[in-house]
Amino acid sequence: MTDNRIILPEAITEIQGDKAFPIFKLEAHLSYNGVENDCVFSSRMYKALPSAEQTFKDLEEWWQDFINKEPLHGDGISIVQKHPVLLSLNLLLTEYETWCIRWFSHYTYVDGRSDEELLQSFYRFRDRKLPLHYKEKYCLMGAENIWRFSPPCHCEECEKLGITHIVH
Repeated sequence: MTDNRIILPEAITEIQGDKAFPIFKLEAHLSYNGVENDCVFSSRMYKALPSAEQTFKDLEEWWQDFINKEPLHGDGISIVQKHPVLLSLNLLLTEYETWCIRWFSHYTYVDGRSDEELLQSFYRFRDRKLPLHYKEKYCLMGAENIWRFSPPCHCEECEKLGITHIVH
């Protein structure tokens, strides 16, 4: 008899006084031009647990953006030009957390906090993730070095998305 289980992280709404949000890992396994199995992934934060319909829509949009825009391995050639074969496309609820990783930055939702409050929140987040970073179980992408932080961003794009991000 098979023991099938779905294990989800405990729903948490607050961590150290900061609002926590569900974070999903979007992941694609693919082959292309002689590469038999490559895995690419991204993380996405939601204000609330999304519907299955929304996650499928977001996963498909992410995949289409990725194959059309992202060059792999520094050669400047998009994946779509390498004739990809999609082996699997997965969306996994990985954790509830206060900040979500992007390429050399992290973001969170705007909630009226000052830049100093946002930085303090990010310092707490960084301190929680630092032990995992050193064990190579979470990549801080430079956030381990406080001197690399930029002030919280309030650009037009961030405002449109309702987020602020810290580049590092």
